[in-house]
Amino acid sequence: MSTQDAGVAEAVRRATELAVAELKRLGATGDVAAGYSEGWTAQVRLGEVETVQGSITRGLRLTAYVEGNRSGTVSLTEVEPQAVRAAAAKVVELAR
Repeated sequence: MSTQDAGVAEAVRRATELAVAELKRLGATGDVAAGYSEGWTAQVRLGEVETVQGSITRGLRLTAYVEGNRSGTVSLTEVEPQAVRAAAAKVVELAR
């Protein structure tokens, strides 16, 4: 794993922990699913490499449960703290 990959993975881990803490703080129970993947594609045309493209995908899915069986779910691709806090507040609002 490269240093950059480790940094992205660490950011996703911290975002997951923050999402769990925010759901608790807002009085909800819930689930947080996190994902991180890296992919590469290459195209060869007439025996020559035409394009090489890489992509990194990261994101969270938050589900909040309140008042028995009421629930809400949101997904986000940002893992910055302010985005995670906003998503947690929104998912709890949806569940209520």
